[in-house]
Amino acid sequence: MATAQTTAAPALKGGVQPLRAGQGNSFLWHKLHSLVGIVPIGAFLLEHLLSNFEALKGAEAYGAQVRFLNSLPLVRVLEWVFIFLPILYHGGYGVWIWLRGRSNIVYYPWAGNWLYTSQRYTGLIAFAYIVQHVIRQRFMGVSLPEHPMEAFAKVQMELANPWMLAVYIVAMIAICWHFAYGVWLFAAKWGITPGEKARKRFGFVCVALGLGLAVMGLWSIWAFVGGKHANTENRESMSAIPSNTAPVPESRQSIRETTKQVGANESVSLAAPQGAPVLFAANGHLDLVDGGVRRTILEYPRTIELGWAPDGNHFFVNNEEGSNITELNVYDRKGESFGDLNEKALNANSHLKDLAERSSHIYTSAKKWIDARTLEVGVSGHTDETPFEEFDVRLRVTLGGMVTEL
Repeated sequence: MATAQTTAAPALKGGVQPLRAGQGNSFLWHKLHSLVGIVPIGAFLLEHLLSNFEALKGAEAYGAQVRFLNSLPLVRVLEWVFIFLPILYHGGYGVWIWLRGRSNIVYYPWAGNWLYTSQRYTGLIAFAYIVQHVIRQRFMGVSLPEHPMEAFAKVQMELANPWMLAVYIVAMIAICWHFAYGVWLFAAKWGITPGEKARKRFGFVCVALGLGLAVMGLWSIWAFVGGKHANTENRESMSAIPSNTAPVPESRQSIRETTKQVGANESVSLAAPQGAPVLFAANGHLDLVDGGVRRTILEYPRTIELGWAPDGNHFFVNNEEGSNITELNVYDRKGESFGDLNEKALNANSHLKDLAERSSHIYTSAKKWIDARTLEVGVSGHTDETPFEEFDVRLRVTLGGMVTEL
């Protein structure tokens, strides 16, 4: 009598499951890692995207939002407890999980494995980007807590670099994907979506969430490089002012600081009254940034002073080229040199011209804008030959080249 032989079923190799509970002592660390990814990090991501969305309204609105956030009570404590430390833990522990885990998408290309692997890589991109972003925007260059109205200019200057713009775009997509899938994993691991059907339905919600956040983020980036930086109301009202009219009222000029002094080793940005263009001085280089395009204006060895005209169409640069000389230069909003006002000021009258020719210490500098096309200019110094004479003259100099003594 024949005996039926039972063939053993082939053993299936296990794949990397998308939902894995921690084991042993790591269980609590895994749970904490999952939790802080939603609260507070996820909550901060939503707030950050909403705040950045203010950039679409212009530099003033964006700066006002930065100023509001930095005016919150105990903001530095909140910053470390609910932002920096949670991000360091979530990112650091995520890297540790990655180093200990193994993916098998080549041999077992299941959807769960692909999602799990993509979560690893997007997490690494997000962590690296956030670290450099915090260092560059929070701790380097212009201090935004002290100068919140320069926030738009600082981001705009960074995005003027095409490589950094590419980094921002890639990182934004990676962060939104990582967060959206992280929300789906959180709901599954914490029992919020029990069952295959509930997880599948919630997956569509998370896809919509990720796409929506990515669109918001990329749209905010466009606000810094797309050329529409100023509030429409401000742009229209400013552009409607004729170049030869009376000064803009003080209430309008006080909207933002329009004059700054900067040393060769300092970093300062100064936006035009409308919000753009933006002057950015750093490491002895003065650049003009407008619409994502950066143009180098000049190099300075010591100290410069910058000042925008009330209508934002011109700016002056007092350049301390040495201990014995300071020169005045005026440029239009495109960065083109606007005539030799320095020479015109020194030739204001025969006596001043004679003093300038006999002096090796001479300082010509703009003191302030009298109106959109007129500067108060100071010319001072002393002669080096007998008879020795010190001089300090105040002049009214128009952009058209007319000079009168005040």
